[in-house]
Amino acid sequence: MTPILIVESNVPVRCLLEVICEHLGHEPVSWEGGPAITGAGLGLVIAEPPEPEALRIVRELRATQPELPIVFVSSLPPTAETRALEPRAHVLKPASLAGIEAAIIAGLGSLDSETALGATRLPELGFPSRHK
Repeated sequence: MTPILIVESNVPVRCLLEVICEHLGHEPVSWEGGPAITGAGLGLVIAEPPEPEALRIVRELRATQPELPIVFVSSLPPTAETRALEPRAHVLKPASLAGIEAAIIAGLGSLDSETALGATRLPELGFPSRHK
């Protein structure tokens, strides 16, 4: 079970990301404000970059753990600032569940994003999927 830090202020979106992470067999660790995150033991960070705190946290984690994979799930397209952080994926909202799941799998380095998208297990969640 890989710990995955989720930095998302929108509660319904954060809850959805938590469920997807759990479904994939990982441990979601949601940041809801407060003290800084040490990042020790994290396998991945999922963040919403338009949130200033999210970018601050990602920058701080990258300063101490340059190889920590980042996945952005964002309402805005990539910017020079987000590209400089070298995320493994940048998923635009509204995003499909399959797209988010594929980004997490690819972010963890399990599979490339194309293979991950074909390997989604969304029917187990009860959501229709075009990928079987």
